[in-house]
Amino acid sequence: MPTQSQFLLVDHLTRFRPAAADKPLACRAPSPRKPESWPHPFPDHPINWLSDGFKIVWIDRREPYWHPRMEAARTPDLPDSWVRPVDYRDGTIHYRIEVFEKPNTTQPITLLSRLTTDVHHGTHNIWLGHGVCVFKTTGVHYYSQPVYSHRPFTRDTKFNWDRPVYELQLVVSDLRGACVHRSVEQAHNAYDGAPDLALYLPFKVRYTAIADAPSEEFVPPA
Repeated sequence: MPTQSQFLLVDHLTRFRPAAADKPLACRAPSPRKPESWPHPFPDHPINWLSDGFKIVWIDRREPYWHPRMEAARTPDLPDSWVRPVDYRDGTIHYRIEVFEKPNTTQPITLLSRLTTDVHHGTHNIWLGHGVCVFKTTGVHYYSQPVYSHRPFTRDTKFNWDRPVYELQLVVSDLRGACVHRSVEQAHNAYDGAPDLALYLPFKVRYTAIADAPSEEFVPPA
């Protein structure tokens, strides 16, 4: 179990797959996002939504799209602040990525997680991007990254370190960071191999991330 100097940010198992229609992606007008249904703990998830495309792991209950079953995915260890009484902002996030299913061993897949502490309707600079993990094969992969760094996705963020996390999302992307399933981006930033989703999907993964404070010895989970 995480100690006082570290906390479990996310431990999530999911299988990304194309939506039932499985049509080539195109840039279309956004449609209202609907609440996710969670009929069992780890459902297949049709990720090429027209409106968003990000896998919502959990969301704050103040959000209109919040669903009661999403509360079960939110870890009880999340702190109300990343800076006090423990300084996690200047610490490290450790990842254990267990890939169970991947279409091939030649196409790299990047898995990105992003957090926000605020309602984000159309706002992009309030996100904290982390977990830019790249892999080609199935199996268990380990990574460690600073919580806050000068990577392009985080250096200009207005993420509020002194507020509780509001939402956590996962996204599958290519090596350039282009989302393979976010249709609104495909007209200008198509992913490598577009529109062939078979290069990336289906993709089943268990994504685990633990944050710890600086100068603390990391205690791996059992």
